[in-house]
Amino acid sequence: DYLFVRERNYGSFASFVQSKDFPKNFSGCVANFCDPPSWGEDQMYEEILEEDGVWGAFGLHPHNAHLLTPEVLADLIRAAKHPKCVAWGEMGLDYGNKNKDLNPY
Repeated sequence: DYLFVRERNYGSFASFVQSKDFPKNFSGCVANFCDPPSWGEDQMYEEILEEDGVWGAFGLHPHNAHLLTPEVLADLIRAAKHPKCVAWGEMGLDYGNKNKDLNPY
């Protein structure tokens, strides 16, 4: 989700691979969805995981811990049940001064 935003890719993952310098033997990847809007109401992951060679990992980056609510947690659980989900949990390192939130969830 962050990669697509940073790279301003709003098309398919296949079009992203074609627009970049991926090696010819590239056969797939695990897309990490660590921002709640990507696995929440918009369900951006659904379209990406429809593509061949793309699997998903879902979690919450510590910088986004303040966004965790019971509703967001329910969205995460739903996304983690996707058949192409291969991992879920905390994503990223919580080092730094941005992580002062002590969310009870």
